This record gives sequence, structure tokens and C-alpha cells, in this order.
Amino acid sequence: MVIDVCKCKFTNLFKLEADFSADPIWCNVCAWSLDIEEFPLSDKLQKELLEWVAESGKWIDLETDSLKEDYN
Repeated sequence: MVIDVCKCKFTNLFKLEADFSADPIWCNVCAWSLDIEEFPLSDKLQKELLEWVAESGKWIDLETDSLKEDYN
């Protein structure tokens, strides 16, 4: 799959990363946040990924930008 909505113009290198107020799919080359609706994902998977992003504040220490040691 090739997406044409990032700074690279076209990419097929992606990464999943939780970030506040951004969709969780990113270009792995230019680090541009990509629109989750551009991907052929089921509604259920899109919902689960967006919920994962919303929960990220519970397991990321915002001061150190690292995983919390005491998160279960």
C-alpha cells in the first residue's frame, strides 16, 4: 500500500505511535501523521487504535517521554 498524503509525497513505510490529538499511523520516513481513514482498516480496528491513543496518557510519563514503570 502506498499513501500520498505526507511530506514524502508517497510512502509505504509506516509506524504506529500514540500521540495526543493525532492519528496513530505515521510515515516512518518524514514522521508526518497520516489520516487513519486513508488505510483499509475495519471500523473495529480503527476504533481500537484510537482508544489506544486515548489511553496513552495512562502509560506514558509525559515529563520523561517514556513508559511509566508502575503501569499495569
